[in-house]
Amino acid sequence: MSRFWKERRAERSENALPEIETGIPVLLEIDPSADIDFLRGLGFEIVCEIEEGFIIVATEDVDLSVLNEKADAFISMTGMDELNVITSLYANELKVPKVVTKLGRGENLSLIANMPVGSVITPKILCGNTILRYVRAIQNGSDAAETLHSIAGGRAQAYEFKVNEDTLHCNEPLKDIEFKKNILLATITRDRKIEFPGGNSYFQPGDRVIVVSNGSMPNIQLNDIFEEDKEEKDEL
Repeated sequence: MSRFWKERRAERSENALPEIETGIPVLLEIDPSADIDFLRGLGFEIVCEIEEGFIIVATEDVDLSVLNEKADAFISMTGMDELNVITSLYANELKVPKVVTKLGRGENLSLIANMPVGSVITPKILCGNTILRYVRAIQNGSDAAETLHSIAGGRAQAYEFKVNEDTLHCNEPLKDIEFKKNILLATITRDRKIEFPGGNSYFQPGDRVIVVSNGSMPNIQLNDIFEEDKEEKDEL
C-alpha cells in the first residue's frame, strides 16, 4: 500500500500535477468492542467510524513503520486462503516475529510447504485430530484402535489394532473368517516382522494388525470388523 502511494506521488510529480499532501487514508476492520484510542499509538489519526467494526484512519507514516515496529505477531484468518497466504508473505517480508496462516482447504498445504508463511493451521485437520483424541480417550475396551490414518485423499481409513485375548477368530486362517463389507486386513506384524497376509495367514494375541476400510466404522474396535456368525444371526 505504501509503495503504491509513493509511486502515485512520483507519477504526479513527473506529470507536473499538484502534489498530494503527505498522508494516506486506510480502511481498517477492528473488534467493534475495542477501544479505538489504541490506534493513535500506532501512528493513525481517526477520521470516522463505520458500522460493524470498520473505521477510516489516516497516517503520514506511509511506510507504516510504527505499526511494523510494534507488531509482534500477525494472524491471517480471512475466509480466503489466497488472501491469507499473500498477507502472511507480506508480514514475513516486514519481519514480523510470529506469523500464523489459516487454510480452510487442507489440500493447499502441499502448495505452500516451502513458502515463508509461518505456522499454518487448518481447522478441519485440527477438528479431526481433536475428535480422534476424544474417541481414543473414551474407548474402554482394550481392542480399541491405537492409531487412525486417513489415506487416498480421505476416501479410506487405516486403523492399527493390537490383538489380545478377547479378539475373535485368533489363530484361525483368514480364509475361514467372514469380514464385514469394505474391510481389508492389510498387514499382520508379529515379532517386528510385517506380513502381507494371504488366505492361510492368521493373527494371534500380541500381534498388531492394520485394517483398511473405505467407509466409516461406527465403533473403532477390532471385533467390529467381523461379520456375525450365522448361528448368532439365526438366534437374533
